[in-house]
Amino acid sequence: MAGDHGGKDEKHSGKDDGGKPKGMLRRAAAHAASHVMARTSADRDQPQYSQTPPAVMHANPMEARTSRAPKRSQTLDTAAAAKAPTQAPASQGTSDHPPFPPAAANPNPTAAQVPATVPPALLPAAAPAARPATPAKEQVERARSAEPQVQRERQMMEHIESLEMRNTHLEERCKFYESDPYRNELTSIRTHLQVNDLLEPWQISQKFQAINKDVENVSRNLSEFLADSYTAKAPCNTGDFFLFSQNRPPKTDEQSGGTPVSAEDFVDFCCRSLINEQLMTKILHPQVFHPGLGSQENKLIGEMYESVRTKERQIIAGRWRISSFNVYKHIEFSAKDIALKLCQGALGHVCQGVYGEEPAETALSKVYPEIVAVFEHAWEWHSLAKSSVVLLDYEPFYIQPGSPYTPEHHALEGRKSKPPASGTVLLTSRLGLISSEAQGEDKPPIRIIQSKATTLTAEYFLGS
Repeated sequence: MAGDHGGKDEKHSGKDDGGKPKGMLRRAAAHAASHVMARTSADRDQPQYSQTPPAVMHANPMEARTSRAPKRSQTLDTAAAAKAPTQAPASQGTSDHPPFPPAAANPNPTAAQVPATVPPALLPAAAPAARPATPAKEQVERARSAEPQVQRERQMMEHIESLEMRNTHLEERCKFYESDPYRNELTSIRTHLQVNDLLEPWQISQKFQAINKDVENVSRNLSEFLADSYTAKAPCNTGDFFLFSQNRPPKTDEQSGGTPVSAEDFVDFCCRSLINEQLMTKILHPQVFHPGLGSQENKLIGEMYESVRTKERQIIAGRWRISSFNVYKHIEFSAKDIALKLCQGALGHVCQGVYGEEPAETALSKVYPEIVAVFEHAWEWHSLAKSSVVLLDYEPFYIQPGSPYTPEHHALEGRKSKPPASGTVLLTSRLGLISSEAQGEDKPPIRIIQSKATTLTAEYFLGS
């Protein structure tokens, strides 16, 4: 009985509760464990395409029954051993190496990477294959993409070359400006161009008007002395003004007759006209470079100076004039000789024709010093304008008797502003003044009237 009982226990111990042999159970458990390990590795590397666990999708009924059967210690140990390499405890943080990050999901897995259990309908569509580009098209696209870059590089190189050329030019200029020849030349130019014009144009014009004032005073003194001391021998008219002028015009109707003029006014205006005429002829005319020189020398120097003014600008021409005038400045000028010739000539004839020879000599001897002073004053002004002023040239002007009246250059004697009906100038009672500036380059000088010449016409006596 004892032996029977022991045999039953062995037989019973060789089967599980379900009546199956223990060897079969061990083989099934080992097979399931290996399958779980394989699936676990594949699931870790590949994305999951189904919510159904791989064990459920397995077709082996033994594996299905084994998964539903109660887990024994050996099965649990085997499964735990299979899962141990893929799972790490949450508390395990003492490892020397950090855990590997999970692999990123592949959006386009290949057929080898997709599990065999995934239906083909669930696989993503394959990307269309790119059409191969022809060599000509690739070359065009490559050239088109490289063209802006080449253009920018070319522009940059041109800009760099321009800057280098400019830098080289500036360096050369700096070296030239720092050189001794340039500094010496600049010093010479500054010395040459130093201008010592201490008088403004209005001051020159003011001094010139003082000469006209002297002429008026001398003429008035002479006419008043004769009128107060003597009686006129014959009446006078406007036509007689042309008889005593050195530059008398051809005979006209006004010379044979005209408006009556008092003896005092006739001597006064004749004296003004004759003194002004001598001032222009002997001293103040632009062609008279120096009154101490002869007429031929004055003409030659005057022509040379006009040529310089045509070629050079005013500052160079003015320097040339000053230097040339200083060369002849030592030549003496005699105002007495000019005054004496005037009194013995035309002015003496006027006084003798109206009052007689003796009254004329007496009156002229009385005003002779004043006439000399007028010519000396004119010489002083002429010398000042020729030797001290650089920036402008000053040219007095005189209107010839019988010339047509032009309001641009003439001012009428008296208070009448209307143009004369006769339109003919009888004489010049006050000299005019023009300032001029040379331009050079074969251009004529720029002339500006500082003061008009005052002229006398027949209409002046019609209102008296």
